[in-house]
Amino acid sequence: EWKRCIARFSISYEVSRGFAPPTSAMKKGFLTANNSNTTNEDVVKVAKILRKEPMDDTSTNKDDASSEEPPTNGSNGPHVGEECAVQAVQQAEEQPPPPPPPKPEVPTALEPLLEGWSGAQVAWLIDAPDPAEGDASSLKNPSPGDEPAGGCSSEEPAEVVGGEAKAPSGKAKVLGYHVLLDRGNNLEAQRFEGTQDQDEFRVALSGLEAATGYRVRLVARTEEHGDVLGAARSFRTAAAPPAKPQAPTVASKGKSSVKFRWIAPDSRGAPISRFELEVAGAGVPKGLAYQGDEKSFEAKKLLPAQEYKARLRAVNDAGTSEASEWITVLTSSSAPAVPPRPWIASFAVDWMLVTWQPADDDGGCAVDNYTLEVDDGSGAGFIVRYNGPEQKYVLGNAVAGHLYRFRIKANNAQGASPFSPVLEASGCCGPPLPPGPIQLAAAPGPYAMRVVWLEPASCNGSPIQMYQVHARRLMDGVPMGFFEAVYSGPATGCEVRSLYPASVYELRVVAMSALGPSPPSQSVLLTSAGAPPPPPPRGPPPPPLSGPA
Repeated sequence: EWKRCIARFSISYEVSRGFAPPTSAMKKGFLTANNSNTTNEDVVKVAKILRKEPMDDTSTNKDDASSEEPPTNGSNGPHVGEECAVQAVQQAEEQPPPPPPPKPEVPTALEPLLEGWSGAQVAWLIDAPDPAEGDASSLKNPSPGDEPAGGCSSEEPAEVVGGEAKAPSGKAKVLGYHVLLDRGNNLEAQRFEGTQDQDEFRVALSGLEAATGYRVRLVARTEEHGDVLGAARSFRTAAAPPAKPQAPTVASKGKSSVKFRWIAPDSRGAPISRFELEVAGAGVPKGLAYQGDEKSFEAKKLLPAQEYKARLRAVNDAGTSEASEWITVLTSSSAPAVPPRPWIASFAVDWMLVTWQPADDDGGCAVDNYTLEVDDGSGAGFIVRYNGPEQKYVLGNAVAGHLYRFRIKANNAQGASPFSPVLEASGCCGPPLPPGPIQLAAAPGPYAMRVVWLEPASCNGSPIQMYQVHARRLMDGVPMGFFEAVYSGPATGCEVRSLYPASVYELRVVAMSALGPSPPSQSVLLTSAGAPPPPPPRGPPPPPLSGPA
């Protein structure tokens, strides 16, 4: 109002009295004075124009102000317009600026609506803004007829504070809202933008942590006071399932066991009630290997040199955590297990074929070779007879009816297995071996000869019961018939009779046991001795010799 007063009365009075023409600068000053955004500087410019003082404002038309000389009225004294302008300038230079309008009242949030444990919806009730009081644009511009005749207004002049009007009684205008969220730990708050629907301002909070206390407050943005903070509303998020645990670690391992150990993850607001360990691999049943509150577990009855996997979950009242990553572990290898007992796959009178199978468990490391030991009953004990990769061995020169003992062990890079159970087997019993060849015990006679022979090298487990001597006569190297038994008995010698003198005979001997006859011995040719001619046959006496006596 006081801005309009200065411009209206000063300019109109100057023009009406002829002291000053309505220059463009004055018109501009009048328009500026009627603008609600007019500042102290604008008013000072108007006053300087009226007082004919130099202008610093480049926007003022200096040519118009200097070229149009106002007519004089014969009086050198000041006029009413100048006095009002001088008063306004002095007051603008001496008085402090007016205080800003009061801060707006920022409401406190309603009770937050939690969405699970990681989100929340928060709302504020916003009052509709009151229209600003004292706004220059809301005042009507007075008409020239409303002006008092005395130049300045007869009303009490407006209080001038630092060139501005006194602060209006209304509160500062709110330009917008946003939300600040913090944990109350003096860290930088996180800013969220929301949406306003009539008298409600709402914001969605996300990325919250479980079982954590937060403070949320509304912030009003004003031109005069900047950001105005509302009262904080505290809330706490709900508990959540435990965080994803780290993969368990291997505390120790052996050939058939692995001990796992783990660290409890973040419980997220609710105590962890138990852990669940899952183990997968050869020989392990499906399902959980362990459930409990301990932080270690030893898996047993595993296979050597096998790959096993394990992973962990944690459980609290809010639920079960995500499973950890798998951990892979390889059990230790070992020497082979005990091989099964060997057996006789085939045999004959003087040999045995011994075979065996590998152990059910090679200890996780391939078997390189086998060792076969044999005890032949000689008193020397078990002696290594074979060492190699094959799974069979032929025992030669086996004595029929003789007891043999066999055992086997397997070897790999980790060592040797224990010996297998012992196999006991006797040499095969059968007919005896051939006796030794027949020999003359004395000079042969023309009609008989005495012969002897050696016992068989082996009776093959069955004792000799008797011998048989076979003979046949040869004529000019040609057999004169079949072999005929000329002796049967237990002795190793006999007398062959009924021979022809000076004749050749072929002889051989066979040993007999309960299991049958042996092969015949090597045949020999023996010749009987010659004999003198027989006496002449008896007949009538010869006739007497005739002739002289």
